Amino acid sequence: MAEQQVIVVATDLSQAARAAVAQAFRIAGQTGASVRAVSVIEKDDIVGLSKSAGIPRDQAEAQVVATVTERLDNEIETALQEAGIQGSAERGVLVGRATREIVSYCKEVGATLLVMGYNGWGEERGGPGRVAASCARQAPCDVLLARAGNSGPFERIAVAMDFSACSEQAAATGADFAARDGGEMVLLHAHSNPYDSPMLTGSASSALMQYQQHAKSLQAELDQEVLKVHDRASGRVRGALLEDVKPARAISAWASKNNADLTVLGAMGWSALRHALMGSTADKVLRETPSAVLVVRGG
Repeated sequence: MAEQQVIVVATDLSQAARAAVAQAFRIAGQTGASVRAVSVIEKDDIVGLSKSAGIPRDQAEAQVVATVTERLDNEIETALQEAGIQGSAERGVLVGRATREIVSYCKEVGATLLVMGYNGWGEERGGPGRVAASCARQAPCDVLLARAGNSGPFERIAVAMDFSACSEQAAATGADFAARDGGEMVLLHAHSNPYDSPMLTGSASSALMQYQQHAKSLQAELDQEVLKVHDRASGRVRGALLEDVKPARAISAWASKNNADLTVLGAMGWSALRHALMGSTADKVLRETPSAVLVVRGG
């Protein structure tokens, strides 16, 4: 992250958002970053109040903003007390479409990290919430999606590694988190077996030999990536090869089986079409992993 760091935490006052608030302040305490906490009011809510209460729209907006501001203040104080963290932040309420307002605000203040809850109200099951997923794709900075109940250090960090420049940036950022939290980092490279068809290899024994050589080459490349971030991660880093025709499934399964509490993804891998979109594998991992997720923007 940049030298002058600004962490934006966007909260919808849900349980996952409470964990996001605690994580934002915890990371700020480690890095010296400033924190800006925001909540977004949808215009439809203001229009609804205006109609139901029979009051002008500007009056309805003022009432809603005042109410949400008070709740935002109380929510921040509660999150910090529960996590045993001290801190202060600029606080504000934005009016408009949630994703658009949050992304625009991050650009306006030069945010280096956006922290949100993985799920919002009524979105406890399945993948990330609608706004969280959209912000992960569109925000101009790194995005951390926190899980409800996890406001402490990240003790085991999984990094999806496809050997692209973006995944190397993800590994470097993950190493910074590992070093600050004293956690272990594992670089995961998921691959399929390109020699599993007799039509390509001619025999099972030949296929096995070719695959073993292929895996050995991948392991050597992964070991090089480990060396690059070894010191940055305070030495607690290793690599793991995962064989699966579906890389996202392999990475998510590893994170679940090994109790990873943070999965780090590069926002743009080899398959990405543009900066606003993540690669297809990263997008699927974002939806399927059981841990908190850190989406890292390529340089």
